[in-house]
Amino acid sequence: QIIDSPKQRLSAVWEEVVERARTAAGLGRIVTAVGEWGSGRASLLGEAYRQALAAHRLFAVRAPAPQDIDTWMPFWTPELARTDTTFVICNVDEIPPTAAARLRDLLVNAAASGSRAVALTAERRGAIPAPLSDLVDAVVDVPPLRERPSDIAPLAEAFAHRERGRRIEITPPAMRALSRYSWPGNVAELRSVVKSAASRTDAVEVRHLPAEVVADGGRLPPIRAF
Repeated sequence: QIIDSPKQRLSAVWEEVVERARTAAGLGRIVTAVGEWGSGRASLLGEAYRQALAAHRLFAVRAPAPQDIDTWMPFWTPELARTDTTFVICNVDEIPPTAAARLRDLLVNAAASGSRAVALTAERRGAIPAPLSDLVDAVVDVPPLRERPSDIAPLAEAFAHRERGRRIEITPPAMRALSRYSWPGNVAELRSVVKSAASRTDAVEVRHLPAEVVADGGRLPPIRAF
């Protein structure tokens, strides 16, 4: 899967983490982005590696289900020999230990051949399988969306545009509801909500949003009497 990263400038919090990852990538280090599911770990690494290694192709590789390990390894690992490709191996904390050991051997062999353009994602540093943890040179923490609320509006507008191929209006009340919601599913949940709404209308209103978003994010502050 080709990695898709935000094209618009986001918050200073996001840009600071991108810069840390970009610096490490530029030094040839294996970077791991850790954070909650759906927070944009692969997108952040994609943005960082595009800046550090502009000529590289970028691909995300998902961790396999246990029954798929034997077919997963041969499917993509020959590409590790390429010097113009970066792989972001996602959710390595879900890789069984035996597969992690095999993957480590492949990455070590690739590094010996001059290829170190590999990055990883996981929920926590401590959850990375030991064989892979030993290879990690740098770790960046990706903050959840609720800790960078100023990113909600630009991301929502980008997701709506991407869904229809043109600008789709998100009305101020709908944007307020989106901005006040806590987004437990992070950017992935925001993308799903906005894409669903934008697919049905040219102007996203509160009524196009899920009930839980409106209930949590659509309430106005109480009116005070003076």
